[in-house]
Amino acid sequence: EGSCSLYAPALKDFKRGVLGSGDRFLVRSYRNTHPCLTEELGLMVSDMEGFSVAQAAKASNVDCAILRVVSDDEQGRRPKRFSSFVREASKKLSYGLLQLLEEPREKSPTNL
Repeated sequence: EGSCSLYAPALKDFKRGVLGSGDRFLVRSYRNTHPCLTEELGLMVSDMEGFSVAQAAKASNVDCAILRVVSDDEQGRRPKRFSSFVREASKKLSYGLLQLLEEPREKSPTNL
């Protein structure tokens, strides 16, 4: 009940990883005092919105993939030129979405 497996095909130029959700920001100081988040759960990214989407998809028996752009690193540093970062992130997300849409999902005469 506290986790959802997502549809996660390998996408070129994207990393697959574990998204964590919670009722607080998982800042570095909190992660440092709770090493099980990374060591046992493999947490790579805090994602406060995605879990509810994944949970609703699971309840509806619908496959779900989440593409995220992470703006700050594990030290909390953000890009200096955020507008440039947003443009590049938009391009990358579009590329990832196109890959997902082209991924064959079931056997049909067109993709046997």
